[in-house]
Amino acid sequence: MPGLNCLAPLSSVPGIQLVSLQKGAGEDEALRPPAGLNVLPLGAELQDFADTAALISALDLVISVDTAVAHLARLHWVSLAGCCCRTIAPIGAG
Repeated sequence: MPGLNCLAPLSSVPGIQLVSLQKGAGEDEALRPPAGLNVLPLGAELQDFADTAALISALDLVISVDTAVAHLARLHWVSLAGCCCRTIAPIGAG
C-alpha cells in the first residue's frame, strides 16, 4: 500500500490540512511525513472510538483505508486500492 506520498497532491490545495488518525503500524510515518507534506499527527491522542468519533466530527472529510473509521465519518472516501479512492455517501444521502 502506498504511503503518505500519495496524498501530496491534496496537501498542495490551499485551505487543506491533513490530519492523521493512524494508530499502530504506520503511525510513525505521520510523525515524520515526507518532505513538503504537512500532516498533523493525532493518532497518539486517540484512546478509543469515542475519541476518534469526536475528532472526526470536526473534520470535513475522512480518507481512510479502514472501514471502521470510515463508518464513524459523515463524509468519507475509502481507499480500497492504494490511492484510488472510492466515494461512499453517508447513510440517507440523496
